[in-house]
Amino acid sequence: MLTPGPLILTRRPLYRKAGFPKLKDAGLVDCLIGGEGISATIVLETAPASSQSVFVVRDVKAHVGTLKIATREMTHQFLYRVVLPLVSGLIKSKIARSIENSIRTTLQYADTQLAAVRRELKEANSEPGAPSFLPSQLARMALD
Repeated sequence: MLTPGPLILTRRPLYRKAGFPKLKDAGLVDCLIGGEGISATIVLETAPASSQSVFVVRDVKAHVGTLKIATREMTHQFLYRVVLPLVSGLIKSKIARSIENSIRTTLQYADTQLAAVRRELKEANSEPGAPSFLPSQLARMALD
């Protein structure tokens, strides 16, 4: 489980909002993800030796703690004070979903890189006269 802690974004510019209802606005937005912050639970499973993967990502769940959004210097300040508490749950779920997708994509990329290293190592060891590498030697090579 990954828990980095609270996250504070202050004075992020919000230049324009267009959509329904049609309005344009500019100002500053402060965001605070408090409480436990952002936490993620990742479930990995080792892949069989015959497969091309090293591990398989079974499940990724992210949780966003309390979300507080404050707006400053907006022309429609009253509208934001009414709407933001209503949509904060939707914003939290969208943030959690994007974090889950980012973690899953990063882990799948790492899996393909590890599989390529394993494949190259097998090819190097299968050549005649090639030195066999021990895991401790591979660890030292990786640290150099």
